[in-house]
Formats: sequence, C-alpha cells, structure tokens
Amino acid sequence: MRGDAALQRARRRRFPFEFGLAVGSVIMIVAALIDSAAFTPDHAGDRLAAMAAAIAVFSVVGGWQSALPVAAVGYLLYDGFLANRYGELTWDHQTGPRAIGVIALAVALGLIVGWLRSNPYRAAPPIRPSVDKSTGRAAPTTTTAVNNTAIDKEKETRGG
Repeated sequence: MRGDAALQRARRRRFPFEFGLAVGSVIMIVAALIDSAAFTPDHAGDRLAAMAAAIAVFSVVGGWQSALPVAAVGYLLYDGFLANRYGELTWDHQTGPRAIGVIALAVALGLIVGWLRSNPYRAAPPIRPSVDKSTGRAAPTTTTAVNNTAIDKEKETRGG
C-alpha cells in the first residue's frame, strides 16, 4: 500500500505538458542569452556544454513529455544563435551530429536522474546501531522486559 501512495505522489509532482513546454522554452532562451554573453563565438563547445547542462537540469524536473520538445528548442537555439549568428539554421556534417548527440545524452542523463529521484521503490536507508564510544561495541538496547519493569516500579512509587 505504501508503494501505491508514493507512486501517486510522484505522478502528482509533475507539472502539465503545456506549462513545462512554455517554462522550458523560456529557460532555453535565458540559457542561450547567458551563453552568448559568457562565451565568445569561437568557443562553440563551451556554449554547447552550457546549453546541454541547462537541458539536463530541466529534464530532471520536467519529465520526458516536456523534456524532448524543450531539447529540440535548445538545439535550434544553439544552432541558430550560438553556433551560427543571426538565427541562421545550418547543417554542418561535423558539428550537427555532435550537437545532437551531446543534447540527446544530456536529456537521457536528466531523465535517468529524474527517474531515480522519484522512484517510489528505491531501497530504504540502512539502520545502523549506535556505538558505545568507550568500548567500541554496539550500545546495549533496552528490551521490553526492562521497560515493563521500569513502568511497574514507577506505578508502585506513584501509588497506582
């Protein structure tokens, strides 16, 4: 039953496709503006890496439905404004497949990280016993019999 509730919560955390596409497009535009200000036109690889990082971060949050179209918008912005100038879309047989490969890898990495973060069936963290620092051994735990004896003694002193 716990898994069903966690799965429903994970599904509710995703935002609608239209909202994700609009927000993702704005994020890609902002990332392209920051890239164009931070890197010179000679550093196309750095611009591609920064754009791929923005796409990966959005893919973690947005889910696959909105991450794929946003990645396409990110590639078009990279090709038109960062690799080339003035919004001119071209296909170069060396940089085109490389850019698509890097962006596809960023989307895949972001989706895997997003899936791992929202997976309701991941293992619970292990419970480690407390360690007594003087002996270096596990600290003794109180048993039920000891707790019941303490409760009985407390009742006797109170008169109840």
